[in-house]
Amino acid sequence: LVLKIQSFNSGGYEASCRRINLPDLARMMDAPRHRGKREKPDEVDTEVTKKNAKRAKRKVRLACKNIGVDRLMTLTRRELEPSEFWNRQDWAKAWDKFVRLCKRAGVDLVYVAVLEDHKKGNHHLHVALTGHAPVNLLRQIWWACCGGRGMGNVDIKRRRTHDRMHRTAKIASYISKYIAKQFEDSEFNKKRYWASRQSLPDVRRVILRAENISESLQEVAALLGLDLFALVKSKYCFFAFPSGDGFWLSYHEDLAIPPPF
Repeated sequence: LVLKIQSFNSGGYEASCRRINLPDLARMMDAPRHRGKREKPDEVDTEVTKKNAKRAKRKVRLACKNIGVDRLMTLTRRELEPSEFWNRQDWAKAWDKFVRLCKRAGVDLVYVAVLEDHKKGNHHLHVALTGHAPVNLLRQIWWACCGGRGMGNVDIKRRRTHDRMHRTAKIASYISKYIAKQFEDSEFNKKRYWASRQSLPDVRRVILRAENISESLQEVAALLGLDLFALVKSKYCFFAFPSGDGFWLSYHEDLAIPPPF
């Protein structure tokens, strides 16, 4: 059984425990990595698509937790007819311009941004932010990017929960769900989200002494200083894999003392 710990620059961590065949893991680590431009496959592999969606969703969630997002900004554009709808490339250009103009105005955004696709063909942009955001100024900057005064809107909401890590986790969960929906379209090898520059701490791996999942849960709780009863009763911070071969947990302040690293 192997415990994998991903800590975050903003504090806290996620951890997962799985039963792993170590020789298979070694072969996977030694396998050559793909380099260069990916070629579009002739046919869509449903299983590969699901794995890619799951991987992208995880990256967004981790990016949000790493910067400790605490509020959600939504950018919309006034579009009455399908001919006026922006495609993803249009939104990408507008978002890049928005970020640059914000920086010029003295607002250096720390963010993770994901497009939401709507059935009628238009989009909204959801942006998880860290720190204060002057909404009136940002709205004027957005107008400059989307066609003028009144041609779009900026809405910012700060999630109110009793602790910081719960708030970050909820926003991360909310914004990452839109990633999976994007994989239902036919676009290949397209950027699904945008994030300000950041770096995740290295993942830590610990080979456990436990011989089964029940024992591993007790060992992990002791190793990380967690209240085992509080952990398994948590609605948002503990998940046992349906396959029965492991579990996932996310630290927050109610579970125990601060992380031991």
